[in-house]
Amino acid sequence: ASWQQMEIALGEGNLQRQLAADNLVHLAVSAETSDYEDHTFAGIMFDIQTHNLPAEYFELQSIWLRGDLGPITVWSTPRGFQDKHESQSEWTLHYQQTHEPSPRDLQEMRFTEPLRMMPGATYGIYAHSAAEGDDQIVYDNQRSKNGRRPRDAQDLHIDILPGMAHLSETPFSGEFSEGFFHFGGLPWRRHREFVGRLTYGVRWLLWNPVPEVHSQLPALFRNMVWAVMMSRHPRAAGSLLHHLESDMIFYILNKVQWWESDTVMEDMRDTKKATKRTPKKKAKGRKVKDKDCEEEEEEEED
Repeated sequence: ASWQQMEIALGEGNLQRQLAADNLVHLAVSAETSDYEDHTFAGIMFDIQTHNLPAEYFELQSIWLRGDLGPITVWSTPRGFQDKHESQSEWTLHYQQTHEPSPRDLQEMRFTEPLRMMPGATYGIYAHSAAEGDDQIVYDNQRSKNGRRPRDAQDLHIDILPGMAHLSETPFSGEFSEGFFHFGGLPWRRHREFVGRLTYGVRWLLWNPVPEVHSQLPALFRNMVWAVMMSRHPRAAGSLLHHLESDMIFYILNKVQWWESDTVMEDMRDTKKATKRTPKKKAKGRKVKDKDCEEEEEEEED
């Protein structure tokens, strides 16, 4: 069982421990995407994947967009947007305001109710403008070769995946905007990417003497914990720590804000990169074109 499914004992009295940090860590670096200024239209729908890190939760606080903007709404849905792009009832509204045009500078849409995201989960995000025209929100063509892989917009905490553009001024609508020239089909364009910035925070887990929590923390910090816990051994009677009660040791370790250590965070980052590396296998025989990896052929441009 994971630590989320457990009722963790946190001690009693003055030595009662905490599960996670008191405050949300507001990251200095936001998740920014490349910007090739390929397209503009009414909306962009995409997924965010949070990494399986030692956090109680991530909190998405705002999204930054540019374009002619106008009446902007921002929505979210758990488990990704697939098969929900026209199902408004499955989405939660986080932002609704009108903005002046800003074709060059990103404008912040700060959520009235932040989106709390669990580690190792996927969430759909939908930013939409109800303004008339076709210059409301800037987005890009997908440039990754394989649509099933995250694009380059990723960091230690989250990945921003490709999504779909929306060509209707009505949110979640399956109808084109009035006056838009088209050859039929649906007002959704696959293989598109978000352009902008996401601002979010992380509430990191604190150490507790529970295997399900201990195993989630960075290896470098776990090694430090084991070094301290060696003071519990009878042969460590010469150590000052040996004379402290175990609950006192647990309490001290629980108060360590391990994420403040650049060395620990760099170790966690290197470990994450190593787990993503997979050896490439050479294909044998005749190459077969994978239809799932083909770019969608469209009858009109957006």
